[in-house]
Amino acid sequence: MADDGLTPPPAPQPRPVTPQRAPDLASGTVKDSLADTLERSQQANQKWGNALKTSARQTGDPRFRPFTDSAPDPLKHVESLLDHAVGSDPSMAGFLKGMGSFFMTAIGHPIASATDEYQVAKIKALQDKFLQDHDYVLQALSEDLGHAKVNMRQLGNLLEQTHFDPSKLAQIMKQKSEAGDRTGYAIDDALKSSTDPQERKKLQALKDDLEKWKKERDDRIGKEKPDVDLLRDRLGKTNDLVWKQSQSMMDAANSPGPTTMTGRNPGEQVSHVIESTHTRPDAVLHVASLHNFLLRSRSLLTDGITPGK
Repeated sequence: MADDGLTPPPAPQPRPVTPQRAPDLASGTVKDSLADTLERSQQANQKWGNALKTSARQTGDPRFRPFTDSAPDPLKHVESLLDHAVGSDPSMAGFLKGMGSFFMTAIGHPIASATDEYQVAKIKALQDKFLQDHDYVLQALSEDLGHAKVNMRQLGNLLEQTHFDPSKLAQIMKQKSEAGDRTGYAIDDALKSSTDPQERKKLQALKDDLEKWKKERDDRIGKEKPDVDLLRDRLGKTNDLVWKQSQSMMDAANSPGPTTMTGRNPGEQVSHVIESTHTRPDAVLHVASLHNFLLRSRSLLTDGITPGK
C-alpha cells in the first residue's frame, strides 16, 4: 500500500491465553458442601447474635454461661479433601487410596483438583497471620480473664466469711426488756428489811417511779418489736443471699474459660500464640455473662439490704 503520509495504526496486541478450567466438582459433592457450609454459617451467626444481645439487665439469680468450647472455630485446622481421604493411614497403600479418592469418585467423575490444596494453604496462611497480628491482644485477653477470676475467687472467699448474726438483735432486745429489773429487786428487798416509816415511804416512791418507767420501757419495746422482727428476717435473707453469692462467685471463678496456647519454634527466644479459643462465639458469651454476673450480683446485694425489697 502506498504511503499516504498518515501514521500507521498500532500493531494488534496479542490475545492472552485462555486459562484452562480446573476439573469440575461432582454436582452432588457441590450441593452437599454448600448445604453443610450454610448450616454451619447459620449456627455460627446464631451464636454471635446471642452474644451481641447479651445484656446486663437480667432478672433472678445471677448466672454465667460456661464455656463449652463447642462453637465453630475460625482458626481451626482446615482439612482438605486429600487430608480427609488419606485420614490417619500413613502407609503407602493409604496414600495411594487417598490419592485415588482425591481425584476420582466411584463413578469416575473428578471431584477435586490440585487447586484445592492451594486454597487450603492460603486459608492456613491467613489463620497464621491472624494469630501473628493479634498475638499481644490474645495473650492479654487470657491474662486479664485469669486475673478477673482470681479476684472473683477472693470475693467468693470474703463473702463466705461474711455473716450477720440475727441472735445479736435478740440479745439487745433482752437487755432492753430487763433494764431496771435488778433495781426493782433491790428496792423490794430494801422495803422488806426496812422498819423506818420515812425510809419505807421514800423506797415506795422510788418503786412507783420505777414501775412507771418500766411500763414506758415495755411500751417502747412493743413498738420497736415489728421493726426488729423485720430486721431479723432481712438479716436471715441477707445471709442466705451472701452464701448463694459466694458459691456462685466460686463457681464462676473456677469455671473453665477461653484460653490461648503459646509456644515457640526451635531457636526462637520469644513465645507466640499458636492456638486460641478467644475467637469463638462461646468465648464472647462466657466473658459477657461473667461481666453481667458481677453487675447483677452487686445489684442483688444492694437490693437485699434496701428497705421495702
